[in-house]
Amino acid sequence: MQQNGQAQEFVCHTNFPSIWERIGKSAQDEARRNSEENLKKDAEEFATAHGWHQEFVQEHSFVPDYSKNGDEWNEMLVAKYIPGIGDSFTAFDQLEEMATEHVLCLMQLSHKCRHC
Repeated sequence: MQQNGQAQEFVCHTNFPSIWERIGKSAQDEARRNSEENLKKDAEEFATAHGWHQEFVQEHSFVPDYSKNGDEWNEMLVAKYIPGIGDSFTAFDQLEEMATEHVLCLMQLSHKCRHC
């Protein structure tokens, strides 16, 4: 249990083994996989018929680069602020301000709150 991720994985596997055994094995999962395979086959036939087979092969052979996932995970573990679009500090301040307003409204029970 050297890292937080490993500890969490250990807890999940030991406490809920039946969940991990059932993932991806339902009738819906099987139907989804069959549907995806049929769609891929039909798309390949369409691409071939219209002279786009090479593009189809290129798209389906793409493999994303996951080499930086470990670094990204470590950055998330030590993050101090919630990420967001634009200025994260402003979003965090607004959230804190809204929470403070709500608490003040709850303290004044006779006051009708615009948030409550």
